[in-house]
Amino acid sequence: MKQLLLKNELLEQRVWELEFMYRCTKLAYQDKHTFLELICEYFGATAGIIVTFDNLDTNVIAQCGIKIKPQLLDEMNESFIVNEENPSYTMKLSDEKDVVLIPTYMSSTLKGYLALINSVNYSNINTQVYELLQLLINEQYEKRMYLELASKATYDKLTGIKNREGFMKDKLFFISESMSSIGLATVDINMLKEGNAKFGSHYGDRMIVEVVGVLKQVWPEQEIYRVGGDEFIVYAANLDRDTFFIRTAKSKEDVNNQTVASISIGGAWREVSENNHPNVNEVIAVADKNMNEDKRNYYISKGISGDRFKYTTPDEERDWTKKELLKALDDKEFYPVFQPQIDIDTNETIGLEALIRWKRGHKEQVYPDQFIPMFEQMRLIYLIDFYMIRLAYEKLEEWDREGKPLLLMSVNVTKSTLMNPQFLEFLDDLLIEPKFINYLEFEMTEREILPNELDLLIEVVNEIRTRGIYVAVDDYGVGTSNMLVLSRIEVDTLKIDKSLIDDIVTNPKSQIVLKNTINTCKEIATKIVIEGVETKEQVNTLKSIGAKVCQGYYYSRPVLIDEVQPVYKK
Repeated sequence: MKQLLLKNELLEQRVWELEFMYRCTKLAYQDKHTFLELICEYFGATAGIIVTFDNLDTNVIAQCGIKIKPQLLDEMNESFIVNEENPSYTMKLSDEKDVVLIPTYMSSTLKGYLALINSVNYSNINTQVYELLQLLINEQYEKRMYLELASKATYDKLTGIKNREGFMKDKLFFISESMSSIGLATVDINMLKEGNAKFGSHYGDRMIVEVVGVLKQVWPEQEIYRVGGDEFIVYAANLDRDTFFIRTAKSKEDVNNQTVASISIGGAWREVSENNHPNVNEVIAVADKNMNEDKRNYYISKGISGDRFKYTTPDEERDWTKKELLKALDDKEFYPVFQPQIDIDTNETIGLEALIRWKRGHKEQVYPDQFIPMFEQMRLIYLIDFYMIRLAYEKLEEWDREGKPLLLMSVNVTKSTLMNPQFLEFLDDLLIEPKFINYLEFEMTEREILPNELDLLIEVVNEIRTRGIYVAVDDYGVGTSNMLVLSRIEVDTLKIDKSLIDDIVTNPKSQIVLKNTINTCKEIATKIVIEGVETKEQVNTLKSIGAKVCQGYYYSRPVLIDEVQPVYKK
């Protein structure tokens, strides 16, 4: 009889455990505080806290049954006294409440604790429950890191408003059923580049901050985006037409009167109804055209030559540009420069990124941010990608003929090129020598990947890697889509965008985010390259958090191949 009772008790305990584990798993992805309440209920604790060591804003991720102010670990040490001799990590709160700490780990590294206060059923823990809690609490840590990374990627550091990435994400939701209207205003600061050149970048930064301050006053409830160095977009939903254009005019008047800057501005307004859903890109195009006209009038009023600001319709510009760009390709006016990738410990060059430049007419230097958008608008960017892949391959052949050591050569390839039906056929026609293929790497440069594109992209990337070519994700940390790529697509290298390391020396949050990214990549056997390294202090900090390969102006600007290192000189 006793054995039967014992068996029933064990069965009830097991059923209780399984129910707890199921409910726990479900709640962990819904609400972290309710998730913690369930844990406290299971262990018979009066309160609980999930604590982490990531030092973002507070060490407290979630709490229930107790009110602890947001604080960092050094502050919490005043409240918690650890008895390290006790293997259960029993501690005392300052008011003498008993606390049991369950340590949590990621990749064998202590990440934090689950603190249970006045737990009467701590013996309920077993291996399965413990491992599940580890997994689910780690999910809370990773979610926290993801949100920090996403926030950092979508906000402009100088002004605190959303940047171009934030705009591209939000733009998908600019039109909704409940709206009555949409208004978009595009803003451009006049002569900002000239001001920077004459007075320095601090002057330009001041102008930008002042302009944003005025725009916030004029548009207090609207979203303002900084989409370029001197370019902004104001998104106004549900404003009537007159109010929208009054505010558009007031923006210009107030900036010109209250700051050292002046702006050109253009607006476009459309009604939204059940039967009328405007195209956001068309609304932006109209606002842009009006802004360009305003800027043209500004230059005329200042007596500046018409060559300084030439206004053409999109069709006129496209016809003229297409002819010149195609001729420039035929005339080999485009050429590669190379930026070394450096082993951070040995300072040896272990790879090169090939970047394109244009010497128009073999005389005038034109930079990529001026001509790449033209190729993209005309859907001819694949010509640039094919051109650079061929040049990189030919350079490897040349080095081999001359008996020089071969280095990994990285080439940027856009999403549209990867998905081009001719792409794999082009590769097979070009890459006939297997020993060179293993020295090629394609960097996916697209920051936004739509869900319906993912399956085809996975297939193409797999085909590329099957041929022995490496695949990298470029600009990691800028767009949220590259997180999706990392989790769904097999890639060999992750290239960390410069924006994630700009403040790496002074910002512990950036260090934590990057260190976790490095550790994650180690687990999935993915190499990391840190881009945009500019100072010795950055190098030292990157070394301390485990970075191995860097690229940036601290080591070398993009240069002709003869300048990379002596072995490649003619």
